Amino acid sequence: MTSDVAWWPEDPEIDAGRVAALTVSYNTRELTAFLLWSLRTIVTWPNLEIVVVDNGSRDGSARMLAQAADDGVCTLLANDDNRQHGPGLNQGISHLASRPGPRPEWIWILDSDVVATRPDALSAAVETARQNTTPRSPARISATGSS
Repeated sequence: MTSDVAWWPEDPEIDAGRVAALTVSYNTRELTAFLLWSLRTIVTWPNLEIVVVDNGSRDGSARMLAQAADDGVCTLLANDDNRQHGPGLNQGISHLASRPGPRPEWIWILDSDVVATRPDALSAAVETARQNTTPRSPARISATGSS
C-alpha cells in the first residue's frame, strides 16, 4: 500500500443522494470533454460532483481540465506522470474518502470515453445499485465502463 491511499471510513457521514462521478484521463482531451459536457448538460441529478484524475496527459487534457476545474465543472487531481488507470481510480476514491465533511452516497466510475446520452442514466444506475446493495455496505461503488 502506498502512502497516498486512504481507506474509506468505517462509519462515514453520508450526504444522501450525493453522487461522485469519477474518471481517469490520459491523453483523451476530446473524449473527456464530451464526458464532462454530457454529465453537466444531459444528466439530471441535483447533487452530482465530478472528480477527474489526469495521469500526466500531454495532449492538452491537463490544460482543459484545469480550466474546467477553475470553472467549477469538476475537481481535478493532476498527476505529473501516468500512474495507470487502476491506481488513478484508487487516487480518486482516496480523495473522496480522506477529505473533510460528508462522503457521497455513491461513486459512479466512468471511463473517460463515456458519453451520457439519457437524462436518467445516473438515476437508472443508482436505482439498480440500490436494489442490489445491502444497506450496511461500507462503500457503495457503481462501476460503468464503455462497451
